[in-house]
Amino acid sequence: MRLLLSPPRQSLPDLTWRYGLAVAAVALAFLLLLALEPVLDDRAPFLLFVLPVLLTAAIVGAGPGLLAVLLSIAAGTFVAPDFSWTVTNPADLATIVLFAANAGAIVWLARCHARRA
Repeated sequence: MRLLLSPPRQSLPDLTWRYGLAVAAVALAFLLLLALEPVLDDRAPFLLFVLPVLLTAAIVGAGPGLLAVLLSIAAGTFVAPDFSWTVTNPADLATIVLFAANAGAIVWLARCHARRA
C-alpha cells in the first residue's frame, strides 16, 4: 500500500531523456557504421555498438542500456550484409547471440557498479 501512495521515482521528462539517450547513441553508431561500410564490408557489424551500450548503461541506467542492446541488435542485423533483418547464415546468428550476451553482461556490470556507488 505504501508503494501506491508514494510519489513516482522519475518524471516523464527524466525517462524521456534517459531512453532518448539510448536511441540517439545507437542511431549515431548506426550512421557511423553505414559511413564505414565500404571499409568494413560485412565484418564485425556489432563492433561499433559496444560503446553506445556501455555508455548508456553506465550513464543513465540498466533500462536504457537494455534498450540500447535491443536497438543495436536490430541495427547490426539490418546492416550486415544485405540490409534485411533475415538471418540465414549460422555464423551471423552466432554473432548476434555473442553480441547479445556480451552487451547483456555490460549492462549487468554497469548496474552492479551503480548499486555499489
